[in-house]
Amino acid sequence: MKLLQNPLVKIVGVIAIIYFALFNNKQNPQSLGNRLSAERIKTNLGEMEQKGKFIASNVSAARSYAKTKEQSGDKEKSQDSAQLSLELKDIDLGAGEKKVVCGSEVNAFVMLSAANNKTLEVKNDLKLLIGSKKEWLIEKNIIGMKRGGVRNIIIPQGFQTEDAALAKFLSENNSALTYQIILKEISPIKSEKSNLNCQ
Repeated sequence: MKLLQNPLVKIVGVIAIIYFALFNNKQNPQSLGNRLSAERIKTNLGEMEQKGKFIASNVSAARSYAKTKEQSGDKEKSQDSAQLSLELKDIDLGAGEKKVVCGSEVNAFVMLSAANNKTLEVKNDLKLLIGSKKEWLIEKNIIGMKRGGVRNIIIPQGFQTEDAALAKFLSENNSALTYQIILKEISPIKSEKSNLNCQ
């Protein structure tokens, strides 16, 4: 027992245990010596690097897929919005050579109606300066009309507009809306107005 208490004996014992753990049974690939060898550590690090690359590749692929799905969703939304376009129907082409152009001053009868010919709004003498954008939806869609012409502007349900009054009518009526425009007069363009924009 005294021999075991000798510090030198303890040190020799520890060294012997470490030696046998590291270098004994080297044929066994699972031995501690093999696990801690430089070659095995290098191999393990290589495997970890490959696994890391594999995980990074999968993360990158997942992000790419998510981005593609998001772009696809945005594209579908954009296509849906594009489908909600106005439809123009000429009931009467009108007469004369003069046509509405950017800068024209016109006088028109305007009636807004919902389904089943439900009248929502009537403007008997609406004066418009084309390009002023005060009634832009009407202005841009009567360009090309002649005096006495009749044109319907059909606005689909769900159409997005910055015109607050029209947006309110669209939200309150579960149907497409129709502007009927009867062009009464087209005044000559007296001068160029730089503040007009018909784009």
